[in-house]
Amino acid sequence: MLYILQARLQAFLTHQIAPEQVEFVKGRGTSEQILNARQLIEKAWKYSVPIFLCFVDYEKAFDNVRWPKLWTTLGELGVPAHLITLVKNLSSARMRIFTSPLQRVQVVMRRTLENWNEGVKIGGRRFSNLRFADDTLLIAQNAEELLEFLRKLEENTGSK
Repeated sequence: MLYILQARLQAFLTHQIAPEQVEFVKGRGTSEQILNARQLIEKAWKYSVPIFLCFVDYEKAFDNVRWPKLWTTLGELGVPAHLITLVKNLSSARMRIFTSPLQRVQVVMRRTLENWNEGVKIGGRRFSNLRFADDTLLIAQNAEELLEFLRKLEENTGSK
């Protein structure tokens, strides 16, 4: 039953994969993202663009999830109420269903990046994050912007 439930939930969450995400996308991976990060740093250095970076490890960020916040987020993503209720009632299923980094990272990052127009602009393109499997490299032009992004991320993860 858990596999059926996970497959149904997956149908609602797979469209959440952003261009910044390389894991879970066929033909792309961590090596490509490391190269992207290195090139970004080199370009920032070359053009004297200030850059502040911070890695966020989602495995640790989700150790203390506030479940009500997750239920609300799933509802906002269009997951039907009956599926959310089913997951709530299957307490042992919670961790199995929501342990996929794809689901956790994509839901939270999409929420956090809504209306976020910050980051570093290099070569006419704005960079605010690069996403790995369960890690994200946050990119900002100053420390204050990076701290604000982290506060917003904490708010959207429902971390305690």
